Amino acid sequence: MLTLFVKDDGLSINIVNKLPGGERLFFKKCSPDIDSGLWFADNLANKAPISGEDAMNCELQKDGPGSFTYAVGENPGSKEWLTVSWEGSKSATFEPSHGLNIECDKYYIPERSSLFFVVYKGTKPDRWAPEGLGLTHVEV
Repeated sequence: MLTLFVKDDGLSINIVNKLPGGERLFFKKCSPDIDSGLWFADNLANKAPISGEDAMNCELQKDGPGSFTYAVGENPGSKEWLTVSWEGSKSATFEPSHGLNIECDKYYIPERSSLFFVVYKGTKPDRWAPEGLGLTHVEV
């Protein structure tokens, strides 16, 4: 499990980065108990922001078995690269810089609520590899 705790205004997520062999990493929304998720972005190829107002362009890069890095920024020239890493349990805590807006797949995450999603690796969202990176939890 990879746990991301977002404390301030949060973050809008739009994936992603191609891996060798044409694979990508994808975020999939789900409940903690049942995989009832929908994929986060329609415009994966052009990396368009998910939500127009206050949205951040985000992309994800796979660094290795124990970390990933993604960028947030209002435009390609103002990216901020953020890295989350973990050992063994694949668990980590991450706090973004102040002032980012939490919007995921056009669903605003209100204060004191949670969003669960899974990171999968594959060539497209409906063909994810079994080595998914685990349940991810965003809490505000």
